[in-house]
Amino acid sequence: AGLDRVLHAADIREFASFWNPEKVIGFNSGIVEDMSTVRVQAGLKYAVYGAGRTGEAALHKINEVGATAVFLVDSDRKKWGTEIEGCEVCSPDMLTERRQEYDKILIASTYFEEIMDRLKKLGLEEETIAIFE
Repeated sequence: AGLDRVLHAADIREFASFWNPEKVIGFNSGIVEDMSTVRVQAGLKYAVYGAGRTGEAALHKINEVGATAVFLVDSDRKKWGTEIEGCEVCSPDMLTERRQEYDKILIASTYFEEIMDRLKKLGLEEETIAIFE
């Protein structure tokens, strides 16, 4: 109900009438770091979906915790066949063709909802998918 009130506030005065700064959680970059650490587990092999900046950050985290990045995938055909940090960038089709090579898919993209839908349509199990945050 709170978000609904914010979204439908007529103007700034109405918004200010129910604003409670004591309920606002301050941003803490450590919280974000902790969340990504939980998602990336040592010893696992990952296929990373996203070959942009977030994908690069995911690769660094994977290496940092002692996991392995097997390959990256991206929807952008121009990136296929290239490498990032020594890791090959492939077509999303490789997620099904090379399924035996990885334990989890790590989505490293702001388009994670669309990617999640695409992965489900490919028949990939939801429990094998994690979102890098």
